[in-house]
Amino acid sequence: MGGGASSDTLCRLTADFGGRPVLAGPVEAVGIGNLLIQVMADGRIGSLTELREVARRSFRPRLFVPDDGREPYEIAYSRFRQLTGISRFWSKAAPTVSTRADGVVAGTRHHRREPSSHERAVVGEGSHLRES
Repeated sequence: MGGGASSDTLCRLTADFGGRPVLAGPVEAVGIGNLLIQVMADGRIGSLTELREVARRSFRPRLFVPDDGREPYEIAYSRFRQLTGISRFWSKAAPTVSTRADGVVAGTRHHRREPSSHERAVVGEGSHLRES
């Protein structure tokens, strides 16, 4: 979401490099969320569930599925490690942390969560979104 979502190149490279599907939502997600909350406060949307449904029907995300050809990224990563002298970049950038039973990473406010049924449907359907 946000400005990066408007770049097909950025979204595709993120999916390819990360090896995971990327859902690109609306560029103006913050403004849309603000508007929907105001409509809800005015009583024209009755619940958070209804608000989410309005957003889901109004703004279809674009799905970028990673390409199977990871070789160029592995070559680039190998070159990065060679130039920097870092053998395991991700272990240096994001040290291992413990996660509490409630899904909160110890010492942070970040939550891990399972994908929503919508996200699972999108990823399971390939490049097509399924209406539910």
